[in-house]
Amino acid sequence: MYLQILMREENRDACRFLWWDGERRIRSYRLTRVCFGLKCSPFLAMGTVRSHAQRHEESAPRAAKEVLNNMYMDDLATSCNSVEEAQTLVDQLDSLLASGGFHLHKWASNEPDALRAVPAEKTARGTGGCPGKTLGIFWDRNGDHLTFMEPEKIRPQGGNTKRQMLSAAACVSDPLGCLAPFLVRAKILFQSLWEKGADWDEPLPEEVERPWVNWKQELADLPLCRLPRALVPVPLELTKRIELHAFWDASERAYGEVAYLRLKTPPGSVRVNLVAAKTRVAVKRLSLPRLELMGALTSARLIRFVQGPLRLDIRAISC
Repeated sequence: MYLQILMREENRDACRFLWWDGERRIRSYRLTRVCFGLKCSPFLAMGTVRSHAQRHEESAPRAAKEVLNNMYMDDLATSCNSVEEAQTLVDQLDSLLASGGFHLHKWASNEPDALRAVPAEKTARGTGGCPGKTLGIFWDRNGDHLTFMEPEKIRPQGGNTKRQMLSAAACVSDPLGCLAPFLVRAKILFQSLWEKGADWDEPLPEEVERPWVNWKQELADLPLCRLPRALVPVPLELTKRIELHAFWDASERAYGEVAYLRLKTPPGSVRVNLVAAKTRVAVKRLSLPRLELMGALTSARLIRFVQGPLRLDIRAISC
């Protein structure tokens, strides 16, 4: 993506580098394209893609809408109500972004017929039942659910230390908060080390090491956590009522909030799906009633945060 974007002439001198082949004199070159490693490169890449989509909102409205609303860096995730709609969207997205020099690949769908017209070399090559990865979360497209994997490396040199604790906890990617009750335990243990003044490479005290070892052992059970990918698993025209509900709770060590989407579909059936969750360790010197109020505040913020991206006709909100 980066190398498809030209750099302004006046900025190219800031991206000079020296090249020496070992025999001839040292040569000075400068980059003409946006390169990897610059802090501004992700912003420039996404800004360019979004600007390209905005310019084509009239000629390709659906594809432009998906790019503007559902694309994050080089990942685009969306849903369609039918195979035919998905096939049309694939063609529109491919044409829209190709016209700007951006060629889509690694297509994946839980419905194989949706990608029938896509060349095999442009599809994701997930084999052996191994789920693919999108936006930091593993997606098993055969069962159409989100899941998690045990981190491969969770034991850096040095044994159980504060440094190793932070490294291991950071290996678990959970942007939606599906593992919030599990990850908050690591946050609490990490906070307790700061309260004790432990150094980064100092062995953990026994009262912290024991629950930490248990936490690491439970990482092997992460694949057992499976959540449906689709928040609205039926066509929107079949839903009678959509509600958004948030709940929160607090203790002396942590507080958190969670948002659920409640769907009512004919003939009177109800579906409830997790939307997002967040946890925070408790700030010192705050009373339990104050922490309960903090949970209420953050749950209201969570509702506001998820309400916009959902873009659904939500009839009732409770918090």
